[in-house]
Amino acid sequence: MHIREPRLPTDYVWSQIEVPEELIGKPDLSQVIIADEQACAQFGSSWVHKGETPALQVPSVIIPNEFNLLITPKHADFSSIVFRPPRPFQFDARLLKTTTGEFERFYTEGKTK
Repeated sequence: MHIREPRLPTDYVWSQIEVPEELIGKPDLSQVIIADEQACAQFGSSWVHKGETPALQVPSVIIPNEFNLLITPKHADFSSIVFRPPRPFQFDARLLKTTTGEFERFYTEGKTK
């Protein structure tokens, strides 16, 4: 995917988290149609209300064969999850159909606004 205009956010950050394996729910989702947003939302709400784990591993809709972790601060073991300090995230210049100079200028100008 390429973005035609240099309109990427300059204030994105990413953080590493560490979740003990035993605190990650890995449900059988074979009966849930992942493309059905309402079914997925209901499944997630049910998980939060049951309170079995502070983290839930779910398939990524965007990247096949990958997964995401949902986390809930409502769970008693939430404090066992370690959050590392956020770090700046910079988009790769190859995502933009511009020259490197335009990309760098965008980031420079964007950070000074």
